[in-house]
Amino acid sequence: MPRFFIGLLIILILSGCAQQQKFTYQGERGGTLIIATFDEPSNLSPVYPSFTGLSPIVKLLFAPLHKTGPDGKVMPCLASSWEYSEDMKTITYYLDRNAKWSDGTPLSAKDVVSTFEALKDPANQYPLIGRLRFIKSAKVVGEHAVQFEFRRIYADELLNSNLYPLPANKIKGMKNLKFMEYTRKPDITSGPYILNEWNPGKYIELIANENYIYGRPPIDRIVFWFPSSFDELLDELKQKHVDIVLNVPPDRVEKLDGYNVKVEPGQSYVFVGWNNKKFKKPLRQAFSMAIDKKAIIKDVLKGYGQEAYGPITPGHWAYEPEVKNIAYAYNPGKAKDLIASQGYRDRNRDRLFDGLRVEIIVDKNDPVKSATADLVAKQLRKAGVRAVVRKLDTPAFISRLLKKDFDAFILGWNVEKEFSPSPIWNSRGIYNFVGYKNTDIDMLIERGILTLDRRESKKIWSEFQRKIVEDAPYTFLYVPSVIELVRSGIKNVDVKDARLLTEKLDELWIPATTRVKVAVADLGKRYRESRKKAARPAAPAPRRAPKATAESILQQSLLAQQQAEAQKAEQQTEKPSQGEAKKPGGEKKPPEEKPAEEKPTQPVIKTLPQVKHGILPVYPDVAKRVGATGMVFVTVLVGKDGKVKKAKILRSFGNDACDRAALDAAKKWTFIPGTINGEPVEMETTIPFRFPPPTE
Repeated sequence: MPRFFIGLLIILILSGCAQQQKFTYQGERGGTLIIATFDEPSNLSPVYPSFTGLSPIVKLLFAPLHKTGPDGKVMPCLASSWEYSEDMKTITYYLDRNAKWSDGTPLSAKDVVSTFEALKDPANQYPLIGRLRFIKSAKVVGEHAVQFEFRRIYADELLNSNLYPLPANKIKGMKNLKFMEYTRKPDITSGPYILNEWNPGKYIELIANENYIYGRPPIDRIVFWFPSSFDELLDELKQKHVDIVLNVPPDRVEKLDGYNVKVEPGQSYVFVGWNNKKFKKPLRQAFSMAIDKKAIIKDVLKGYGQEAYGPITPGHWAYEPEVKNIAYAYNPGKAKDLIASQGYRDRNRDRLFDGLRVEIIVDKNDPVKSATADLVAKQLRKAGVRAVVRKLDTPAFISRLLKKDFDAFILGWNVEKEFSPSPIWNSRGIYNFVGYKNTDIDMLIERGILTLDRRESKKIWSEFQRKIVEDAPYTFLYVPSVIELVRSGIKNVDVKDARLLTEKLDELWIPATTRVKVAVADLGKRYRESRKKAARPAAPAPRRAPKATAESILQQSLLAQQQAEAQKAEQQTEKPSQGEAKKPGGEKKPPEEKPAEEKPTQPVIKTLPQVKHGILPVYPDVAKRVGATGMVFVTVLVGKDGKVKKAKILRSFGNDACDRAALDAAKKWTFIPGTINGEPVEMETTIPFRFPPPTE
């Protein structure tokens, strides 16, 4: 049997088995689950994820066509089944007849198609549009059936067509979904929970959805609380008022009575990127031998991580465990010998090779990577390399990367399930900052993406990993763990499962005997009152959003670049190729001379203005008297000096007095200015104001 059809058979068998699974919730009903996190989302729409992916809050509000089951395989959700056409160029999804919106109205094929069309519309600026680049169309083929047609056959058709539908009647005719009220406060959803209240800066409260496709989830209410500091969180943990803490920093893991530390494998790797033009392969290999990964994991991550050996993380379907055996193991003595073999000497006997200096640049706003850089430099010096660390502001760090003005740098990349490494590892990739060039890698990437047979694809990615590890363009350091604190008594947390905890929050349950009752509004209250009683300056510092790091900015820029490339590719697809052009008489035109290969364009890295100081608006008396409440969005033009040059109302809830108060407050805000490729520029940003303000 041809390999193509073997691969096809495997896909159909796997998807067919997945479609037979039946899921039902287990455990006692009732109770409230309080989850503490410092990552408050900017919106509650599946259209606009952060650089780390969809917020777990959004995943509780919206359901996809299919999802990942406990065994790691695809299982039905809104779609009860799906089938491929014989030529593999279409997938038809059959929606479950019981799929409903939270208000009880049926979820239809029209909702799915309307969502796809909205995502493809450039006006909506969908950041993951690159995932849709090979999907030609989506059409209704029945009230409960949707058919996706693909431009080419490839392995990730099922993953890329897996949408989170939005209600067609909510998004119809909208030209910018980002500023819809529905994006911030969705009143109709399809997931296991619905939004009850969002108190910005404090908490988001969800309640169980009786109309969810799998039925009502066990826990009545899930509250995501956003503490203002780790000390405030710690005070509530000591009272056992919090059930789960997400994304705990490794240096703040507390061994608290009544809580378990849950450690899960991460999906990103941290590395040292070497300037491949300055340092040839033998030196890069020597540098890798000089670095003790175990010591970095112990001292910087406090043991919460594992060694990284290549460009794909353990646990990913394409990971090749054998790369561990060919990676350059820690051996400072051998590193010295290899450096000496390249002609370097220590003539003045200061234990450092003459003329071998490495400056490692790092984003100083990222404390973990900054500490990593310090330890890497120390280890390189032990191997005779004069290594120093330069800690830069985020814009300056990014600017140096873009200009390739570095010896080495510390950074991390996320590894998505839909593996598409071209921007980083292709010889002309826009995020190939190190200047790594290998035509074999270029061909492997192209083959790996387009190979339908998953087993064959795995072989290609295995070879891809081996070649990169041998060439040592990076020194792969570690994969940081995902760390959570979980209160004892929460059930279904440690059941053997291929998913992360945040992917199964709706399946947790709390026995009635272990439930803790606490008023959400009182979370952090005791700590704040204790701070007021202490002898401190009168006014506390205003709450500020966490600083954007180079990693988050580059990841967002990578998505934006993929969006632009996808749109460009789609436009080119619609045009006839040169070879098909004909003269009037039907005679084909002679092929035109092939243009010279274009040089890779420099990516445009944009950093948005970051709030430096902000004030709340005054709640006007006239608004108080009528009880006016709502949100006012003000667009401000931030100058190169960080001051507001202009302010205008983007959206009002209809109260003129509140509009004026919002404008007056916005004009007094100051920012760290936005940048393009590291240079400050004038840039607009939007400030949301809530009336009455949180302090009222």
